[in-house]
Formats: sequence, structure tokens, C-alpha cells
Amino acid sequence: MPLLSSRQKRPMPAPLTVLEALLKAEASLTAELEAQLPARPATDRRAYESFIPSPEVIAIARLFFMLEEAGVSDEGTFRSFAQLHNDRINNLLEDPDYLKRWGLRADRIARAYAEPGPLDQDALNFVRHGAMALSGSAIARFLVEFCGKSEVFDALALLAELGAFEKLPGAHNATLYRTTGRLERAYRNYLLTVAAHLAPDPDPAPEDRSR
Repeated sequence: MPLLSSRQKRPMPAPLTVLEALLKAEASLTAELEAQLPARPATDRRAYESFIPSPEVIAIARLFFMLEEAGVSDEGTFRSFAQLHNDRINNLLEDPDYLKRWGLRADRIARAYAEPGPLDQDALNFVRHGAMALSGSAIARFLVEFCGKSEVFDALALLAELGAFEKLPGAHNATLYRTTGRLERAYRNYLLTVAAHLAPDPDPAPEDRSR
């Protein structure tokens, strides 16, 4: 059964309209990140200019936005999210053409599978700290399709310095990154900008034919 009746359906935006919306939103995302993370680090301006914005920072923001929007707030929902990640890893490994096209090595993708031991530790960290707190390794695993591990760690270190994360000690000398909500707000505003540019014009008022 279709979700919308024929009367409710609207034509899809033209490709150039979509592209224009994305370009405008990408420009606004830089401003959003700078607004949410206003303090530039005194120690490493080059790192700031390299990562604000960058694919790594955008991917990290998208991940934590997805966790928030999906209602991942306890051990059960976290494990369900991790299972979806593992399903994606399996799908990637079954599609060598996709891996080749995007320059992804199968062995690196396979190592991002959330094994029971690390997953148990991630879930414990998540629950223990009462908010979305993940180790750098867990974040890198979730983002393996989009970013390299070292780049994720460098971006996280900068984002923590800028106030996007609190750094907490975890088990086995791991550093946990607990979100302060700033990246999620920036990414949500980015999506709202896209939606605003793609929103259809209101239906025109019906013509008055009584005259």
C-alpha cells in the first residue's frame, strides 16, 4: 500500500535543485561547526584548519546525531545499533566490487566487526557514564567505511579540545569521548537547511471564480 495518496504526492525536486540545496547546506555546516565550537586551539592551528570542517568531523557528527535520533540510550539499544553495524560490515564484505570502487580493503573492513569482547566493553562504557560515551576505537569501527582510524583519533582529540567531547578514562587504558551535544546540533541544523531548500512551495490559493 503506498504511503501517500496520488493527491498528496508531489514531484521530486530537480537534480540541480538538490545539488544547490546540498551546496548551501555544506556552506552553512562550516558556520554551524564554528558557532558550536568557537574556541580555536592555541597549540595547533593547522589541525583546526585541517579538520573544521573535514570528512572525518562530518562523519563523527553524523554518527552521534544518528545515535541520538535512534534513541540509543541504554545497553539494549546500543547492542541493537552495533548489530546493525555488523550487518553492514557483512554486506560490505559480500560486495567486493563496491569495496574496489571505493578503495576499501576487505581486511580493514573485517577488523571493524564488533566482536563480543570489545562490544561488551563498549556497552559497559556506554551505560556506566550515563550518556553517549564511546572509545576512540569504537567510533573508528563505526566509521570504518568513511574514515581511517588515525584520522578519526586526530579529529577526536581536536574536537575534545574544542568542547565537543569530554574525555574520560575507560577500561584497558582507553580514552572515552562523551558527547556534549554540540556536534549533534550542528548536524541537525545542516539537515534542516537541506530540508528547507527542498521544501515544496505552498499550494497556491484557489482562484476565485465567483466574479
